[in-house]
Amino acid sequence: MKKTVKCNEMEALARALQVAKDNRTISEEQAGALHARFRLEDQTGGVWTVGIRTLRWHRLVQDRWVADNPPAQLFIEEATLAEVGKLLPPASKPAPPAAPPKKDSPPMGVSAAAPKPGSPPAKPAAPAQPKPAAAQFCTGCGHSLRPGTKFCTHCGKRLV
Repeated sequence: MKKTVKCNEMEALARALQVAKDNRTISEEQAGALHARFRLEDQTGGVWTVGIRTLRWHRLVQDRWVADNPPAQLFIEEATLAEVGKLLPPASKPAPPAAPPKKDSPPMGVSAAAPKPGSPPAKPAAPAQPKPAAAQFCTGCGHSLRPGTKFCTHCGKRLV
């Protein structure tokens, strides 16, 4: 069964495939086999793919891949999407929606119980721990980089 996908979703999967290959999470052969299945169709039946190193789009024209801008709506086999989606790191997968607040809970930032008169003042809350920086990827080759990197350590592309 085919599923509609956006170009940026496929680019994220291509990037994840390249990172998995670079990190040796999967072999070169597995990466090649999965990338060979990156075949999307447009509404007219045209075939498209995105490069895992370049993230550039190509369409198949008379048995040749030709660089082109993809249409807004593309379709891919659900099984392929699921298999490649397993390669995504947990941080890049969408988080489940937050639970709605309980009816009896106070508004955010308001304490549920007021301190009793004569009791010692409440200790200030511990400072929030800084969140780890989001993963950064090279826009040229898709290589995983440390946050704040100005040049790709894999291909040398300037990132800033």
